[in-house]
Amino acid sequence: MSFDWTDYVDLSVELVGSGRMRSSREARLRCALSRAYYAAFCLARNQLRDHDGHSIPAYGQAHQYVASAFAASADPRRASIGVLLARMRRERNRADYQDNVLNLAALATTQLQYAQRIVALLKTL
Repeated sequence: MSFDWTDYVDLSVELVGSGRMRSSREARLRCALSRAYYAAFCLARNQLRDHDGHSIPAYGQAHQYVASAFAASADPRRASIGVLLARMRRERNRADYQDNVLNLAALATTQLQYAQRIVALLKTL
């Protein structure tokens, strides 16, 4: 059975919440931000690969390819997906690689909203 990438969105909702856990809130927010991106990215990648006939490059190049392929579309829904994916990737990189990220809670919330928007848009294609 194939992994349901929207499970990452659900996990992100849980991680952004303020429930009591052993990990730090910052760790949960960074993880939520990152997983929200990967949920949106993998769903978009699969749309291109499985329904639109694209051959997706391997590994790191896939991220730019997927965002660009959607952003270049004349369909405003697809273009929105591409723009949101590019924004999400930049923020995911900050959360995954930078020691200090300002306004992390707000950033994670925005990232989650973007992921949810991408999931909704993909369902309309």
